Amino acid sequence: PVLKQAKEEQRNKAADFSFNPDLEHFIIALLPDDSKLVENFKTNIGNFNVVFFNEKKFDVTSTFFESKQMVLIKSFPNSKEALTYFENLVTDPDTYKGLKKENVEIYPISSENLPLLYKSKNLEGYKLFTSEHYQPAPKKN
Repeated sequence: PVLKQAKEEQRNKAADFSFNPDLEHFIIALLPDDSKLVENFKTNIGNFNVVFFNEKKFDVTSTFFESKQMVLIKSFPNSKEALTYFENLVTDPDTYKGLKKENVEIYPISSENLPLLYKSKNLEGYKLFTSEHYQPAPKKN
Protein backbone atom coordinates (compact mmCIF):
# COMPACT_ATOMS: atom_id res chain seq x y z
CA PRO A 1 0.00 0.00 0.00
CA VAL A 2 2.83 2.45 0.77
CA LEU A 3 4.48 1.80 -2.61
CA LYS A 4 1.13 2.21 -4.37
CA GLN A 5 0.59 5.53 -2.57
CA ALA A 6 4.09 6.74 -3.56
CA LYS A 7 3.41 5.87 -7.22
CA GLU A 8 0.07 7.70 -7.05
CA GLU A 9 1.78 10.78 -5.60
CA GLN A 10 4.33 10.73 -8.43
CA ARG A 11 1.52 10.43 -10.99
CA ASN A 12 -0.20 13.42 -9.39
CA LYS A 13 3.03 15.38 -9.52
CA ALA A 14 3.40 14.54 -13.22
CA ALA A 15 -0.09 15.96 -13.73
CA ASP A 16 1.30 19.40 -12.84
CA PHE A 17 2.88 19.47 -16.30
CA SER A 18 0.97 19.80 -19.56
CA PHE A 19 1.78 18.47 -23.00
CA ASN A 20 1.47 20.97 -25.82
CA PRO A 21 3.51 19.71 -28.81
CA ASP A 22 3.13 22.97 -30.74
CA LEU A 23 4.84 25.15 -28.14
CA GLU A 24 8.47 26.17 -28.34
CA HIS A 25 10.66 23.46 -26.80
CA PHE A 26 14.10 23.19 -25.24
CA ILE A 27 16.44 20.40 -24.22
CA ILE A 28 17.63 20.34 -20.62
CA ALA A 29 20.54 18.35 -19.26
CA LEU A 30 21.19 17.91 -15.56
CA LEU A 31 24.77 17.35 -14.46
CA PRO A 32 26.67 17.37 -11.18
CA ASP A 33 27.48 20.87 -9.91
CA ASP A 34 31.03 20.88 -11.26
CA SER A 35 31.99 23.75 -13.56
CA LYS A 36 34.65 21.70 -15.36
CA LEU A 37 32.11 18.95 -16.21
CA VAL A 38 29.53 21.51 -17.30
CA GLU A 39 31.98 23.33 -19.58
CA ASN A 40 33.13 20.01 -21.03
CA PHE A 41 29.51 19.02 -21.71
CA LYS A 42 28.73 22.40 -23.30
CA THR A 43 31.78 21.96 -25.57
CA ASN A 44 30.50 18.50 -26.55
CA ILE A 45 27.09 20.02 -27.34
CA GLY A 46 28.73 22.72 -29.46
CA ASN A 47 30.66 20.08 -31.42
CA PHE A 48 27.49 17.99 -31.84
CA ASN A 49 25.63 21.04 -33.16
CA VAL A 50 28.38 21.83 -35.69
CA VAL A 51 28.44 18.26 -36.99
CA PHE A 52 24.72 17.43 -37.05
CA PHE A 53 22.79 20.73 -36.89
CA ASN A 54 25.15 23.12 -38.64
CA GLU A 55 22.28 24.99 -40.33
CA LYS A 56 20.69 25.91 -36.99
CA LYS A 57 21.77 28.26 -34.20
CA PHE A 58 21.21 27.16 -30.61
CA ASP A 59 21.86 29.00 -27.37
CA VAL A 60 23.51 26.79 -24.76
CA THR A 61 23.48 28.15 -21.22
CA SER A 62 23.75 26.72 -17.73
CA THR A 63 22.23 27.57 -14.39
CA PHE A 64 22.09 26.12 -10.88
CA PHE A 65 19.15 23.74 -10.26
CA GLU A 66 18.81 22.11 -6.85
CA SER A 67 22.23 20.59 -6.18
CA LYS A 68 22.98 20.20 -9.90
CA GLN A 69 23.72 22.29 -12.95
CA MET A 70 21.05 22.56 -15.65
CA VAL A 71 22.29 23.04 -19.18
CA LEU A 72 19.63 24.55 -21.44
CA ILE A 73 19.72 24.14 -25.21
CA LYS A 74 17.26 26.39 -27.01
CA SER A 75 15.22 26.49 -28.94
CA PHE A 76 13.04 24.30 -31.11
CA PRO A 77 9.76 25.37 -32.72
CA ASN A 78 7.85 22.31 -31.47
CA SER A 79 8.14 18.97 -29.68
CA LYS A 80 8.78 17.02 -32.89
CA GLU A 81 11.99 18.94 -33.67
CA ALA A 82 13.09 18.86 -30.03
CA LEU A 83 12.53 15.09 -29.92
CA THR A 84 14.56 14.56 -33.11
CA TYR A 85 17.43 16.55 -31.62
CA PHE A 86 17.07 14.75 -28.27
CA GLU A 87 17.13 11.26 -29.85
CA ASN A 88 20.26 12.10 -31.83
CA LEU A 89 21.96 13.75 -28.86
CA VAL A 90 21.45 10.91 -26.38
CA THR A 91 22.64 8.26 -28.85
CA ASP A 92 25.76 10.15 -29.94
CA PRO A 93 28.73 8.75 -27.98
CA ASP A 94 30.64 12.05 -28.21
CA THR A 95 27.91 13.76 -26.16
CA TYR A 96 29.31 12.07 -23.06
CA LYS A 97 33.02 12.36 -23.88
CA GLY A 98 34.90 13.09 -20.66
CA LEU A 99 31.77 12.46 -18.58
CA LYS A 100 30.09 9.51 -16.92
CA LYS A 101 26.90 8.92 -18.91
CA GLU A 102 25.00 7.93 -15.75
CA ASN A 103 25.72 11.40 -14.29
CA VAL A 104 23.93 13.19 -17.15
CA GLU A 105 20.14 13.31 -17.46
CA ILE A 106 18.70 14.81 -20.66
CA TYR A 107 15.06 15.70 -21.33
CA PRO A 108 12.98 17.65 -23.83
CA ILE A 109 10.81 20.31 -22.19
CA SER A 110 8.32 22.91 -23.41
CA SER A 111 8.57 26.63 -22.79
CA GLU A 112 5.47 26.25 -20.60
CA ASN A 113 6.85 23.42 -18.44
CA LEU A 114 10.37 24.79 -17.90
CA PRO A 115 9.30 27.52 -15.43
CA LEU A 116 7.01 25.00 -13.68
CA LEU A 117 9.89 22.54 -13.27
CA TYR A 118 12.25 25.25 -12.10
CA LYS A 119 9.78 26.58 -9.55
CA SER A 120 8.48 23.21 -8.27
CA LYS A 121 11.85 21.37 -8.42
CA ASN A 122 9.66 18.33 -9.20
CA LEU A 123 12.22 16.39 -11.24
CA GLU A 124 10.74 12.97 -10.37
CA GLY A 125 7.30 14.08 -11.55
CA TYR A 126 8.82 15.53 -14.72
CA LYS A 127 10.70 12.28 -15.46
CA LEU A 128 7.38 10.42 -15.25
CA PHE A 129 5.71 13.05 -17.45
CA THR A 130 8.45 12.75 -20.11
CA SER A 131 8.25 8.98 -20.17
CA GLU A 132 4.52 9.30 -20.92
CA HIS A 133 4.62 12.13 -23.46
CA TYR A 134 7.97 12.15 -25.24
CA GLN A 135 8.25 8.73 -26.78
CA PRO A 136 10.74 8.20 -29.59
CA ALA A 137 9.25 7.69 -33.03
CA PRO A 138 8.95 4.02 -34.00
CA LYS A 139 11.83 2.88 -36.19
CA LYS A 140 10.89 2.06 -39.77
CA ASN A 141 12.37 -1.04 -41.39
